[in-house]
Amino acid sequence: MFKSMMRKELMETLPVMAIAGFLYALILISDAFEYSWASDGVLINQMQRWTTVLHDQFIDVLWMIAFGFAILLGLVQTLTDSVQGTWGYLVHLPPGRRWIISSKLLVGGGVYVACTGLFLLVCVMIGWTRQTAVYPFRWSMMSVYVQISLIGMLVYLATFLTGLRPARWYGSRLLPLAGCGLLVWVLIGVPQWWVYGFAPLLVFCGLLVGVILYVGDVRDYT
Repeated sequence: MFKSMMRKELMETLPVMAIAGFLYALILISDAFEYSWASDGVLINQMQRWTTVLHDQFIDVLWMIAFGFAILLGLVQTLTDSVQGTWGYLVHLPPGRRWIISSKLLVGGGVYVACTGLFLLVCVMIGWTRQTAVYPFRWSMMSVYVQISLIGMLVYLATFLTGLRPARWYGSRLLPLAGCGLLVWVLIGVPQWWVYGFAPLLVFCGLLVGVILYVGDVRDYT
């Protein structure tokens, strides 16, 4: 039962993984192309203000990729079963509703972490290969990329709740995602993020997981 559920979820999220992987690869290739074609003078100037592994102009794009990946992943995992009419069958399987919802969250969270984690690993490798004795690689250069990935997990959970909630009006159904958008805006602007932003993010992620499991238990799937 467990293997079948995991296989089903992985097959449904495979196109989303492919899209995210392609976009992340495109960012890395674009950065490598710009780095390789830069003149020595430009490279020296870039190294002098080297605060992030990749070029600064890609940061805004990475925010959009991570959030788009998280939103699409959450919607595919919830709305696919709604469109196909398989929710009623899944929640009446012997393991129970909470097991089904937890399995979906486990696969979705695992897919998100795997894709973003691979991207982060490649960024670390790029940082190590580009460092020099004068301008060494520092782990703080990865801070913004880790922050993007972690906040993206919050967006994924809010989107999953949005797709799971029963609502007759789209405005009320989108309430979790809208609230998450406001929360993300606040978290991005928090100074000393690892001191004052990381802990609240974990708390909100935990709360969202709890609400998702509750809604999964009480929702009428007929």
